[in-house]
Amino acid sequence: MNLEHLESRLKGKNATELKYLLMDVYSKFPEVKDYLDIAISSNQKENQLNLEKLKKRYKTLLTKYLCPNVPEDVLDEERAMSLINLIRKNNLTIRLTIDCELYFLNCCKDFILNYGYFDEDFYSTLDEVFKRLSDSIFENHLEEDYKEDIESLIQFGNEYGLEFD
Repeated sequence: MNLEHLESRLKGKNATELKYLLMDVYSKFPEVKDYLDIAISSNQKENQLNLEKLKKRYKTLLTKYLCPNVPEDVLDEERAMSLINLIRKNNLTIRLTIDCELYFLNCCKDFILNYGYFDEDFYSTLDEVFKRLSDSIFENHLEEDYKEDIESLIQFGNEYGLEFD
C-alpha cells in the first residue's frame, strides 16, 4: 500500500479508531515506539531523556554484538550493521545516528585491539561506516563536537591499514 492509499483509508476512520490503531502499532513495533517517544515528547527534557534511553539501548545491543565474551560468544557484525542501518533509516536525530556509528566503530576498534586482525569484509564495513559518519559530521557542521573522536579513529586506521581519512 502506498502513502496515498493509506491516507484515503485513514480518512474513513474516526478519532477513536485512529487512537486505538496508533496504540496497537505503538505496542507491537519497537521502531514505532522509538519514533513516537521522540516525536511526541511533551517537552524538551522528556525528549532528551527518551533520546538518552534509546541511545543507551542501542549501545547495549551494539556491545552485545561487537564485544563478545570470547570464546563463549561470537562477534555478530551482521546484526550490529543491521542495527546501524536501522538507526540511519529511522533518522530520529543526526546526533543519535552519529553517536551510534561512533560507538560501533569504537567497539570494532576495541575488538581489533584485543584480538588482532579480523578479515577484509570486517575492515570494509569499518571503512563504510567511517565514511558515512564523517560525511554526516561535515554535512551538519559538527566537526568541532567530534574532532577528537575522528582524529583518534584516523590514527587507529592509519596504524591498522584502514582507509579512514
